[in-house]
Amino acid sequence: MVLSFLVGNALLVIVGQRLYRISYQWPLLIALFGHTAVSAILVLYCRGQSIAGPVLYLIKFVLAGIFIFIGWRSRVFTLASLRKVLSAFAKVKVVEV
Repeated sequence: MVLSFLVGNALLVIVGQRLYRISYQWPLLIALFGHTAVSAILVLYCRGQSIAGPVLYLIKFVLAGIFIFIGWRSRVFTLASLRKVLSAFAKVKVVEV
């Protein structure tokens, strides 16, 4: 499953770059995809070892924190982007017609 994720995304990037060239920040993409792959493997391993409950949630929380830290260090995740995401969850006024 993880291998298919890596191969599939690599193929999509290669084909996409040939059709439409985008100058990605390759070190950032490699770090994020690598972290995602390691996270998936670690969670699957924990489930295989019957590690569940608070320990598994703690591991997931730490992994999510690392992902956010990578985004913050690369200046992708900023206070402005956080505000934009939070504004999407703001209450929407419903107008009755």
